[in-house]
Amino acid sequence: MALKIDEEVFGTRLAKLFTSFKDENADVWNGADAVAIGTGPSAEEIRYLKSISLHLWLFGYELPDTLLVLTKKKLFAVASKKKADLLLTVKSVCESNGLSMKVLTRLKDESGASQMKEVLKEIKMEAGVKAAVGTLVKEKSEGAFLSTWNEALGASGVTQTDATPGLASVLATKDATEMTLTRKAAQYTTHVLKEFLIPQIEKVIDEEKKMLHTKLAEKTEDVIFDPTKLGLKIRPDQVDVCYIPMIQSGGDYDLRPSAANQAEALHYGVIVAALGVRFKSYCSNVSRTFLVDPTKEQQETYKAALKAQAAAIDALREGAPLTAAMSAATASLAAASPPGLQAKLGKNVGFGTGLEFRDASLVLNAKAEGTVKAGMVFNVALGLSDLHNAEATDKRGKKYAVWLADTVVVRGGGEAPEV
Repeated sequence: MALKIDEEVFGTRLAKLFTSFKDENADVWNGADAVAIGTGPSAEEIRYLKSISLHLWLFGYELPDTLLVLTKKKLFAVASKKKADLLLTVKSVCESNGLSMKVLTRLKDESGASQMKEVLKEIKMEAGVKAAVGTLVKEKSEGAFLSTWNEALGASGVTQTDATPGLASVLATKDATEMTLTRKAAQYTTHVLKEFLIPQIEKVIDEEKKMLHTKLAEKTEDVIFDPTKLGLKIRPDQVDVCYIPMIQSGGDYDLRPSAANQAEALHYGVIVAALGVRFKSYCSNVSRTFLVDPTKEQQETYKAALKAQAAAIDALREGAPLTAAMSAATASLAAASPPGLQAKLGKNVGFGTGLEFRDASLVLNAKAEGTVKAGMVFNVALGLSDLHNAEATDKRGKKYAVWLADTVVVRGGGEAPEV
């Protein structure tokens, strides 16, 4: 099927990007005269890169080995013929937004060096020989195409600056279409949890079966990739995992989505489960903690965690400082019983999410900078680690954790967030 860029979506989002670049240049774009964002070759594994996110956001597709350069007057692209032809279909849209578009086609046997030098020459003609070019400085360059670009950029004599804060700011607030996709991702994640994972855990416990964490995670992942197993009319190619489903129990807890599942049997004590699902590239997340025959102190700890997470969520109102969520959770735990729970809280209570699972510019900790804006989406994740059950009779039950996470949408007008 031939690729087609949605011109209306592209136009609206290009306007948002261009307006931010012009009006917030000194604030978040570090005074860049041009922004240059390149992508490397395609890959099988999930990669959360802002360069890829920009392509998905603007075009609806990842365009590997492609360079985009935005100046105050033009949008340049260096790409292979097929991708160049696709980009040229939105040339008139660029012009309607006050930008001329120049697409430089790289032939199959070309490195792209000559086209890149031409772009850099035009940047200097527009902004001067010491023009500031913003790039994603922390994003690792992969492949020959990006190596060629880095060489050309380094030899050009321009000043390099970091465009990451600017792009992060643009992508942080979602439009109506993105909100719809986020909600669908969250609904599907919750559906998998309620209709498959929780019944599986209950069955293992009720029938006293032996089930490895790794096996349960594998079965859950299989269901995520095939929505028909849950009777849903969702195309498998529309969904993906944000990370491998995480199941933990028996004293060994690592409250990070990147944590590996242990090849040990599910322990009938405290079970932590976390799922992250993408729908049409938009991420969502949920985590729950299940207590089997809990002690009174464990019940109190769980209730305190629920209350603290609710406080963190409620703090995410338009205009509030990003630090408000962490402050609210900490204060809630400090006033809770049993005492000392605030010392068990992780270093943050979540982060911004969207096309990237974790937006490093929107981590909800005590040092966060900036304010909460309507249209932002957060994974509000409250984790209490290194908790001890003094009444446990077996070694695996003595240590436990509580982890609660939900996908949260910030509403406008100071309204309470949507969970």
